[in-house]
Amino acid sequence: MSSQPIEAPHELLTPRLILRAPHPDFADETQEAIRETFPELKRWMIWAQKIPTREELQSFFTDVRAKFLAKEAFNYVCFLRSNNQFAGTCGFSRLNWNERWFEIGYWLRKSLMHQGYITEAVKGLTEFAFTSFQAKRVEIHMSDLNEASWRVAERAGFRLERIIPADSVHPDGSLRDTRIYFRKAE
Repeated sequence: MSSQPIEAPHELLTPRLILRAPHPDFADETQEAIRETFPELKRWMIWAQKIPTREELQSFFTDVRAKFLAKEAFNYVCFLRSNNQFAGTCGFSRLNWNERWFEIGYWLRKSLMHQGYITEAVKGLTEFAFTSFQAKRVEIHMSDLNEASWRVAERAGFRLERIIPADSVHPDGSLRDTRIYFRKAE
């Protein structure tokens, strides 16, 4: 098996979602969802300490798209198949092609929470990693305090491997214990 990066499709489908490669055109929809979900995002995400401007989001998507095309990260923007509404993001933020190890990150807009959308996206991307990238392991890392996030991991079939005490900080500067969930190739 080659350790060379594999190209990812620009669009993936799950039963209720379309996962699209990042594009600067998604800035307005993303900003709207960040505004709606800001209190939740601010608590957990370093990048969400202020609502980004349209221009900042366009620049962000330009950078993320360049990483996508360079096979350095595969972050997708999730849309509902039923009405093309922006739902959130889900993707592989860390890739280790030599070890075939990938880490998934995600967030979902508040109005669509508790409907299984982000679990569906995580399951879809995980299966894609195993079948198309020949992944040996997929991980999800999150704050031990972020119960909603670790419930997503559990519903998506991931198992808790360990909790690393005080290994980083929350956006507010308090120490963070990190939960690491994983699935391995079968």
